[in-house]
Amino acid sequence: MGKKAEFIDIPKAWREWKSTNDFDIIFNLFGDQRMPSYLSINQFKCNKHVFLSSKSHDANVMRKFLEGKSFDEIKIDAYDPLDVKLKILSYVKKFSPETKIGINLTGGTKLMYAGAMEACRKISATPFYFNIDDDNVIFLDSFEKNTLKNITSAKKFFELNTDELEIQEKRPKGIMDRIELSKTLYQNHKKVQRRYKEMIGYFNSRTSFKKNISDIKIKYIPNQVRQIAIEDKTYEFINDQEFQFYICGGWFEEYLYNELKILEDKGLIFDLCINIKLCIDNTGNSRAWGFGEKVDYQEIDICFSDGKRLYIIECKSGIVASDHVEKLKNITFQYGGLGAVGILASCFKLPNKVVEKKLKDNKQIYSVVENYVREIANIIKNKNH
Repeated sequence: MGKKAEFIDIPKAWREWKSTNDFDIIFNLFGDQRMPSYLSINQFKCNKHVFLSSKSHDANVMRKFLEGKSFDEIKIDAYDPLDVKLKILSYVKKFSPETKIGINLTGGTKLMYAGAMEACRKISATPFYFNIDDDNVIFLDSFEKNTLKNITSAKKFFELNTDELEIQEKRPKGIMDRIELSKTLYQNHKKVQRRYKEMIGYFNSRTSFKKNISDIKIKYIPNQVRQIAIEDKTYEFINDQEFQFYICGGWFEEYLYNELKILEDKGLIFDLCINIKLCIDNTGNSRAWGFGEKVDYQEIDICFSDGKRLYIIECKSGIVASDHVEKLKNITFQYGGLGAVGILASCFKLPNKVVEKKLKDNKQIYSVVENYVREIANIIKNKNH
């Protein structure tokens, strides 16, 4: 008493544990967004994850990401911090005082946060928070930061945010053989786009046609001939549907996909995908309306991960409309979560102030018209500071 405070060192064993970022148990606040819980699974070594969720949310969807690790769920009142606190304290009573406990405070409601933080103080657990915008996990007892571990699979984001949908990448056959053709069509995109309406009319009426667009020769006979020729090389297509899709816009998706592979080769992006289809399993149901065993629910032109967030690219070889922006915004948020980024890639400049305003109002949606690789690389670098 009456003397100055004496500074003592933290025990060596505690320091060593703290530096490893390993836990015996992690409590996750589970709400509308599933990504915060997945981030703790991906970031730390931990054999047991406990999810605190309300009656309106079922954390069982997270089981498949635990890869055999122990799962438990505690139902709480998301708007009663005392309930959250008491249920955490009651749960940990059965464990020894040496148990290393982490509490992920990223998800859930603010009142869940308050209750969990109070419980954290009582049991000397380690609270942490994932800041996706800054690409860090912050330890809230010391305010130290660690860099987030990469999520290199773009499909993982879809798995997190879809419950009953099957995820398929239906990469167009012959895409690598058509690289030069897709480049040529892009170089002539204005002339090609002017012929869309005319060619669609032929396809719909099942009428044969021959068209020359600059040095590009197009020949179509229903169910027989589907050819595009440039110089001395002729490209054949497997069926009418594939041919129509390619010549009326699919070529732009293939062109952009092949251009972006340089970013994947450099390690700036991961798991570059084209033509992702989210399907509903229709096995055993009636085929009266012509549906097959797999029914397409949603299509994604191009997507990839930068290691932290999902990027979804909507390709438009024609004129961009305001509803294209709204559609991309909804898809991006639904399947990528709050941190996801949508990119509207088009061959033509934005047509009016309405579309420009729509893009400006949606902070996570970007537009690229030219220099696609450079512009997309800049978006990624700005997101990752």
